[in-house]
Amino acid sequence: RYGVPAGVEEAAGRLRRARRPVVLAGYTALRHAAGDGLRRLAERWGIPVVTTPKAKGVVPESHPYWAGVVEMAGPHYMNEFVGQADLLLAAGLDAVELILPWKHRMPVVHVDPLPNTDGVYVSELDLVGDIGGALAAVAELAPEGPCWTEQELAAHREEYLRRNLVPSDGLAPSRVVFAAREQLDESALVISDVGSHKMLLGGLWRTEVPRTFFMSNGLGTMGFSLPAAIAAQLVHPDRRVVSFVGDGGLAMVSGELGTAVDRGLPIVVVVFNDRALDRILRKQEAEGYPAIGTTFGNPDLVKLAEAHGAAGFPARTEAEFATALEQALGAGGPALVDAQIDTREYQVQFSA
Repeated sequence: RYGVPAGVEEAAGRLRRARRPVVLAGYTALRHAAGDGLRRLAERWGIPVVTTPKAKGVVPESHPYWAGVVEMAGPHYMNEFVGQADLLLAAGLDAVELILPWKHRMPVVHVDPLPNTDGVYVSELDLVGDIGGALAAVAELAPEGPCWTEQELAAHREEYLRRNLVPSDGLAPSRVVFAAREQLDESALVISDVGSHKMLLGGLWRTEVPRTFFMSNGLGTMGFSLPAAIAAQLVHPDRRVVSFVGDGGLAMVSGELGTAVDRGLPIVVVVFNDRALDRILRKQEAEGYPAIGTTFGNPDLVKLAEAHGAAGFPARTEAEFATALEQALGAGGPALVDAQIDTREYQVQFSA
């Protein structure tokens, strides 16, 4: 293990002088099990913890000092929240997950087993060593009174939801996420594919336990979720495993439904069916281009699942989805839920 780095007292001094510090925790913090240190720092100092998508769960997202996920749904609002900080603690931050250009001007304290050499941000102080140990040591030097109040952060989270949720006459993607969260326990392994639904899951899926939420981020590979779910179920046969995938990603790897059937793996595949490569379609529209190569027809996905020997259940409303997911979870083998969604919500979420 890495030792507690030098510079802890200097970092604490910088925090004392700051009025609005924020922690931005990345995947290295999760990989090095820094969650306890992050929680102690947040609670002792009253500092909000924002994470990158792959670090979801490093602190429970029901924690009063958890403040959201960058680079997912509502990216501009979250970027503005981080940008108001007058000191940033970058804890295990892997710059590969940062999509928006780094325009922040606040001083940065870099906390990581390795020095800051990426060049994405300039750090004024590097705490090189054990992330959790460094944060726990800084936590012990906290002054009286929080930097942020729990009420301020509750209002921030409410505003985030207000900006990202819109009424829908059909099955809104967010309702798929929330309804699935209600039916799955906190130990379930959730694996997101790549596309507009990934941005939504990254921002809205409440993750309470480390290493229970997975996605391909950075380069972002479509077709990742279903094979990854098969691998997760093989490694953890006693855990519930759910793959969330768009119809485009499923089309790339739908034959793996047969693999799941052959191996008798009780994975559940939830398909966001919008007959489009929505993420690319939104970019075409934003640039004023016509929709070229981004919309398509689909086969009957329920029949496709059944052709492979899996169970299939359709859903066009929130009530139908809740019933279909319950049936899929109880199927006893591979099952697919065809969630035919209304995508109007996506446009709001990407501009928020």
